[in-house]
Amino acid sequence: MIKKFILVVILMICLSGCTIEYNVNLSSNLVTEEIKVNNYTVETFPIPVYIDAQGASETNEKVEGVEYYNISYRNNNTYFNYEFPIQDYTRSTAVNTCLSSFKRDVDNDGNYILNTSSHYSCFDLYPLIENVTINVTLDDSVYMVLDSNADVINNNTLSWKVTRDNYQNKNIQVIYKLLESDEKPEINIDVEDNNGNIVTWVNQNVVFVILAVFGLLIFIILLVVIIKKKSNKLR
Repeated sequence: MIKKFILVVILMICLSGCTIEYNVNLSSNLVTEEIKVNNYTVETFPIPVYIDAQGASETNEKVEGVEYYNISYRNNNTYFNYEFPIQDYTRSTAVNTCLSSFKRDVDNDGNYILNTSSHYSCFDLYPLIENVTINVTLDDSVYMVLDSNADVINNNTLSWKVTRDNYQNKNIQVIYKLLESDEKPEINIDVEDNNGNIVTWVNQNVVFVILAVFGLLIFIILLVVIIKKKSNKLR
């Protein structure tokens, strides 16, 4: 019943054709989920974040004890946001609404496997949905991507485009692992200031550098003086 209700809400939003962006960020213990419905700001019912939520309301009244998406409207777009504990992400309403299967498994080597079914039933139910873009970003200080079937890879963001031409055979698969301590990426100590100029470690620590150079010069001068004195004595 809940799944049917969620699909009705999506249909209410997509009254004359729409595109959807699904953005998800994976950190060490949290998954941040954002669904952006482009060019639509239709008021919606509260939507439970968990597909198996009990007692979810089909009115504007929220049920006590049920978690709901945060819904906002910006620039004529509708946004649905929620932050999941990572162990609960597979219960997400967003990913389970149109997919019959969504799993996060661990293989024999301890690698994580994120895998979905290949058929998006939303396209069958609602012909007004034109396409869905899926962006999965993994925290590269925590994870390393080993393999994926992404259409586009941009640094640590993997992207897939689901359209009416491929929605019947377009699964998502990502294989990744936790980074060991000696595999952590190097931290770049160069940052940009407000003027867009590169600020290096040197000019972030000007006082220390000046003192170090000054100390080195004094040491060299004293060394030269000592050597000259010894030379004079030998004469």
